[in-house]
Amino acid sequence: MGQHRASVSKRGKVQGWAPAAASVTGGGLYPAVKLGAGLMAFRGAISPGGAIGIAQLASQTVQPLTGIVSLWSQLQQGVVAGRRVTELLCQEGDPYASPALYAGDLLQWIALDRVSFTYPGAPTPALTAASLRVKRGEGVAVVGESGSGKSTLLKILCGLFRATRGEARVGDGDRALMARPGDLRRTSALCPPDLQLFPLTIAENLGRVCPGCIDSASHDGLAGEIFRLFEIPELVSELPERWATPVGNLSGGQRQRIAVVRAFLKVAPIVVLDEPTSHLDTEAEQAVIRAVRELAQTRLVIVATHRVIRLGWVDKIVVLDHGRMAQIGTFGDLRQEPGPFAVLYARQIRESAQDGGGGA
Repeated sequence: MGQHRASVSKRGKVQGWAPAAASVTGGGLYPAVKLGAGLMAFRGAISPGGAIGIAQLASQTVQPLTGIVSLWSQLQQGVVAGRRVTELLCQEGDPYASPALYAGDLLQWIALDRVSFTYPGAPTPALTAASLRVKRGEGVAVVGESGSGKSTLLKILCGLFRATRGEARVGDGDRALMARPGDLRRTSALCPPDLQLFPLTIAENLGRVCPGCIDSASHDGLAGEIFRLFEIPELVSELPERWATPVGNLSGGQRQRIAVVRAFLKVAPIVVLDEPTSHLDTEAEQAVIRAVRELAQTRLVIVATHRVIRLGWVDKIVVLDHGRMAQIGTFGDLRQEPGPFAVLYARQIRESAQDGGGGA
């Protein structure tokens, strides 16, 4: 955990100084050179033409320098992320507290008990005293403004973050066990908002999670059902290279559907979807919602989204506000109850009406 906190802290420092360095390079150096050349021309040290030449040369030099700073920032972030991945891969697998509980359909619920999390160096917690219980067959949505703590909560549920305070528990109805981060990572599937797909083909991306699933897509197996629900055969049939299409050739919406499908192909009892429809048009979004609603009947599904007007299908909505749970309730109740959800809902209804879109 200490190594993880150090990695997060270092990545934050890189993300902090890199934009500042790029800003100084691009926004400060060029004006300074122009000013210096102008003063030299004014004093007669160089000709006006020479001053113009210096300014043009500086303009052509600053852009590559800014690019180098940006590339260095990306390289440093990649190194930090790579170290974190290596740490996870090198960790010895902790045995489950109860292997039978985590197998098959036995895991029936997951709960967070007054969980808090503070990022290294942050003055205030990103999440404070959050308590939540999700049952198998129940669709739960986590909503809130940007920075409200949605992604932090999801990463705790997936075992990517260890809570600073509080704990996570899982159970089968009769037993309740403390869930360690390693347990949660093994029993959950996460679809992050930045669509982390391998730079490979569609078949290779899905095959990493479900070997041979492409061959079973036309049969009655689970993979075939998932493909049909998300209308993947229709998507693939429109591509010249079909399943062999590199994901880099797909649109943002197509990549998002592949990423969500991959999460469900893991056959994990806990499925966490962070902004699963952010890149989709209205028609594709509704198709994905129908598929998720169907599959949520046999999983523990938690969805984080900023589009609250599409949440009529979920059983429970958790509203976060500045890292705290402000409201918990059903879609119908929260629309009528004064609070952050009603504000978000009313705003999005107005925006949808202006854009000519539909509501819930």
